[in-house]
Amino acid sequence: MTVTPVGSEFQVNTYTTSPQFRSAVAVDGDGNFAIAWQSNGQDGDGNGVYAQRYNADGTSDGDEFQVNTYTTSSQFTPAVAVGGDGNFVITWESFFQEGGSNTGIYAQRYNADGTTDGDEFQVNTYTTNSQSSTSVGVDENGDFVITWESNGQDGDNTGIYAQRFSSVNSDPTVVNPIADQTADPLNSFSFTVPDNTFDDADGDPLTLSATLENGDPLPDWLSFDAVTSTFSGFPTGTDLGTISVSVTADDGSDNPAVDTFDLTVEFPNTPTTTNNINGDGTNNTLNGTSANDLIKGRGGNDILTGRGGDDLIQGGSGADEIRGSSGNDLLTGDGGDDLLFGDKNDDILIGGGGRDTLQGGKNDDILDGGGGIDELRGGAGNDQLFGGNGRDVLIGGAGSDEFFLIPDTGEDSINDFEDGIDTFVLPVGITSDDLDITANLSGDALISFNGQRLATVENAAGLIDGTDFINV
Repeated sequence: MTVTPVGSEFQVNTYTTSPQFRSAVAVDGDGNFAIAWQSNGQDGDGNGVYAQRYNADGTSDGDEFQVNTYTTSSQFTPAVAVGGDGNFVITWESFFQEGGSNTGIYAQRYNADGTTDGDEFQVNTYTTNSQSSTSVGVDENGDFVITWESNGQDGDNTGIYAQRFSSVNSDPTVVNPIADQTADPLNSFSFTVPDNTFDDADGDPLTLSATLENGDPLPDWLSFDAVTSTFSGFPTGTDLGTISVSVTADDGSDNPAVDTFDLTVEFPNTPTTTNNINGDGTNNTLNGTSANDLIKGRGGNDILTGRGGDDLIQGGSGADEIRGSSGNDLLTGDGGDDLLFGDKNDDILIGGGGRDTLQGGKNDDILDGGGGIDELRGGAGNDQLFGGNGRDVLIGGAGSDEFFLIPDTGEDSINDFEDGIDTFVLPVGITSDDLDITANLSGDALISFNGQRLATVENAAGLIDGTDFINV
């Protein structure tokens, strides 16, 4: 058989300062090949190991790259082997890396595209004296064997040792389950999945994704950034309740790891009830007691009054009239066109669907219109008003009130903004600098974000500036 050159000889190393030497080469079944060598001073301290991949036609596949990540002292005398699928392994000697008395054997696996498969790892477990003169072989399945010389290990000068490695993938696992989380309505929510939640024994990179436990997408208010592993969103009063969220960690195999946690949306001062009063689906008139009552109107057009205690009152479907009376109450209209009155103390009013009227009454109240075209009146006290979805009317009343301006929830009309007393609330990530504040011919201020009208503020032209805005 005659051996003939294919093309001309070519230079492999692109870095040429000081010597590059002791090269090794391996070729896969398609003719693609990889060359490794040691280079003096290139990594900043002694010798380092570098490599270059090539296509079967002899063209370089990417740039030369450094193999060793540990660079103290010298890493040298590489060996390389390529498997049947194009994956390859490079092994080398490293001075004092293992904390032993001389050199040790290290290796790095690579995928066929040249990306690392896990981190570099130590091959030898016996570390007395020196381990040197390494070589490696890979089979078509990606399993490989690394051999080396070890000084004094067998009791008489040097001996030959080897270690077999399997390329079988280790599935990712859940190491530290995610703790249950709580989100406050009308506040920006952010939670980053801890780095130590999942582990992959192979060191494979993990891609995270998130859904509800049943596989459905996350609710509209909640999003997940796979790059930063962060959940974020702005829940409102209509998002109250608990959802089970599953986070999946995938290493590209068929068996990803999944961890599920509960995310509860609730107001910090939600009443704890001890007494239940239920409607029967018709038009009911239900009155609470002096205890903390849970009153459910259910179907029908109901009249529900909490009276004493801190009450949780739910209108259900139908056009309901709900009154908290005394106590710190949480009132939800749910479906239908509802009338909600907080009356005394610090109350939370949530309209739900329909065309609702919410009136806080005395003290510091939270009003959330929910869906539909609603009218919100804070009354006395320092109130928080969020119209929700739809074109709502917001009237703060007496006190220092906060008007929530949340994109994608419709344009609200704010009728009684008092400059220097009331404020506008923006979600985290949006500042007053991001807004366009103009005026109409009637002397109203118009607040817009990215071309989207957030609010018309009556008789406030020229009064609103950056000092009138806060973030939550």
